[in-house]
This record gives sequence, C-alpha cells and structure tokens, in this order.
Amino acid sequence: MQEAPFRVPVRGGELHGHHGGDGPPALLLHGGAAMRAGLDGAEVARIAEIEERRRRGEVTESELLERMGYLWPRWLGHPENAAPNPVVHSGPQSSIETNASIAAHFAAGTLARELPGVRLPALFVHGELDPMPVRASTDTAALIPGARVDTIPHWGHFPWLERPGELRPHVESFLSS
Repeated sequence: MQEAPFRVPVRGGELHGHHGGDGPPALLLHGGAAMRAGLDGAEVARIAEIEERRRRGEVTESELLERMGYLWPRWLGHPENAAPNPVVHSGPQSSIETNASIAAHFAAGTLARELPGVRLPALFVHGELDPMPVRASTDTAALIPGARVDTIPHWGHFPWLERPGELRPHVESFLSS
C-alpha cells in the first residue's frame, strides 16, 4: 500500500499525516498506560523500545506490527474474546510524522485553542471499557460548541467490531437531532 502525505492547515501551523487508503484522511489519537496492564516486564520494555525508535524516526513496519500484536486485545472491552489482530500494514513514515505532529500540537496548545472555533456538529462515541479514559472524549467535546458524547456500556475502543450494529443508532440519533 502506497502512503500519501497530507497536511491540514490550522491557525499557527499544520497537522501532518499520511493517507494510506481510499477514504478521507482521519487523525486517530491513541495510547495510555492502561494499554500496558497485564503485560509482562519484557513486553512493556519492548513496547517502550519501539516507541523510542518511533520518536527518533527509526521504527520499522515490523516493529509497529509487533507493538500492535501486544496491544490489540487491550483495545477491546473484553480482551479475552479478541478476534485475531486485523492490522496487517502499518506505515512507519505515517506513524513517525503523525505522532511528531500530535506532540507538537499538544505542546503548542493548538487543539485547545482552535477547537472552540469549530462550527460543525460533533459526536464522540466512547466505550466505557475503552482503555482511553472517557475524559479524553468529554474534555475534547467540551471544547467544541454543541458537541455530544455518548458513552456506551460494554464497549471498548472498537464498538463496530465488538458489538456490531450498536453504533448505528447513536449516529442516526445524532444526525436526526
């Protein structure tokens, strides 16, 4: 799969990413200490090593896939029921540049400064079992006038995989409001 870089201008800078599919680009923010719960010391150390290589711009696709192999079940509300990891490609350049851009924008306060100016409907759907704290969605939504957060019981980070069919009613309700 060929990666194509993209840049999204925001006041005071740009968000950087790579587009590797046929749909519109999306910015996905992930991470957190909760993801490492249940891993042994060697696995945690290996993930830290891969993250450091990513920060230095040296990570390989095989390392990113290795990292996802450790973390994949932990994204789900019920890791013991996790299907096999569906990620078969992970672009190193995308990962490196996107994470560098995110770090720069957090340091500069870009999102906190710019999101209050967003004048589009915004829906955040957050699983209560997601390793990302619900606060990640509620705090971000609070910056966008009129944004809505639906917190869903029994869901982790990927509701469309974990509980197929249960996401659509939330989106339809939002679109009809």
